[in-house]
Amino acid sequence: MPRPLAKRLTARFKRFLRNLAWSAPVRMPSPGGQAHGPAGAGDPLQLIQLAPIDASGRWNVSLRDVSLRPYPFPYAAGFAPANEYSYATPEQFEAVHAFVNGRGPTPFGDGLGLEVGDSVPVPGEGDLDLGPRLEQLAGAGWIDSLYAAGPTTAASLASTLAHWPGDGRPTVYLGPTSLADRAVLSEVGVRFFSDDAWLEIDKFGDHHDHKVAERFQLAAADYDWGRWAGQAAGEDARADAKTLIGLMNETMPVGPREGGPWRRFKRYRGPWLPSMPTFSAQIASDLLDRLTQLAGVVVVQQQLGRWSLVGAADDAARAHANTGPALDRHALGAWREIAERNAAGLLWVATTSRLLDHLWRRQSLVFTVERHADKSVITLREMRCPVLGRRAIEPGDLNGLSFTVGEGAPEVVVAVAGWARPIEMARAADPAHRHRHAVYRPWTKLDWIAP
Repeated sequence: MPRPLAKRLTARFKRFLRNLAWSAPVRMPSPGGQAHGPAGAGDPLQLIQLAPIDASGRWNVSLRDVSLRPYPFPYAAGFAPANEYSYATPEQFEAVHAFVNGRGPTPFGDGLGLEVGDSVPVPGEGDLDLGPRLEQLAGAGWIDSLYAAGPTTAASLASTLAHWPGDGRPTVYLGPTSLADRAVLSEVGVRFFSDDAWLEIDKFGDHHDHKVAERFQLAAADYDWGRWAGQAAGEDARADAKTLIGLMNETMPVGPREGGPWRRFKRYRGPWLPSMPTFSAQIASDLLDRLTQLAGVVVVQQQLGRWSLVGAADDAARAHANTGPALDRHALGAWREIAERNAAGLLWVATTSRLLDHLWRRQSLVFTVERHADKSVITLREMRCPVLGRRAIEPGDLNGLSFTVGEGAPEVVVAVAGWARPIEMARAADPAHRHRHAVYRPWTKLDWIAP
């Protein structure tokens, strides 16, 4: 039965007070001075106790209002393998992608029709010889990342990109970079960076929705905070809490510009070396179940062309390029499970760059809602990012654009500021949000190009 009105109003007022307290700065004690913040506020767990559940890194979906849906309709969670090029031969590369991305017959069975991208190594990192195929796949969006296992030079990166074939330059960089490297890369369109310091070993995915603050704090108590030591050393406890929550539960925490327009992102590795034999354990069914339950998203570090022992110590010296079957039966089973979840509308699968672009858009989209008796009008205003700046809405921003509204809401019209006509949207019951409808544009997958 519904709660009495007085109890509902009391609960709403308590939430208002918590959010009001969260928005106010709290100054940390200066050396030798009197404390103005909570005792021991430098401790991540005590800092996080300041945060309401709406500030826990989850994507907030309003129960009564128009909200931007976290993922394209109808999906409840997101998944992208960030594969580092390690194939023994171009033929092995083609075999993996024909099965994972294609739809025709392969030696492993019919293709799964997923959208899984790949990377190319910078000079000195591998023997890449795809020839005209590189231009074809990069131009179509399938090769979206550069990969480097160790430090490079800005000159070598500039040379790689200067000779990049055709269109479709990568927007993602996997590997260590200096400030000079990032400056060179950002000038030619690379926006997203990740290195070993931004790998998660235990926590599978980000933007987990724990529903209530107590569950979020339990998750925080289990988190390995040592890896972010020194990240919350400011004087404002709530600003520190926001920083730590971002590092724990956001894929691309918003931090300082670091000298240029780029964003760092986290990847999940797991306890073993990323390789074809360890892939099935890396994305085990229980991990995917929990990711879906928590409405999370994960970018997985992989090297599908590498071979290593399953369950062995993290010994890179014992790993090598895979010279056996491109995919063993465990890896085949894992990919088939991912495809089943994707087909069921549970798990959204996209290339690394397209998934990161979507996360960036949902953080950056500015829209307004005008309510009328017979309809609501959503107007998309601009993209506004504290790191990458502001820009107008572009047609590419509309792929998979999804809002969620109450199931009894009147007609919803979506328009773009400055465009002549509203954009075409569909509407259906939202399987991921009870008593809600999704107003959406379908997500258009990339079409695999056979050699």
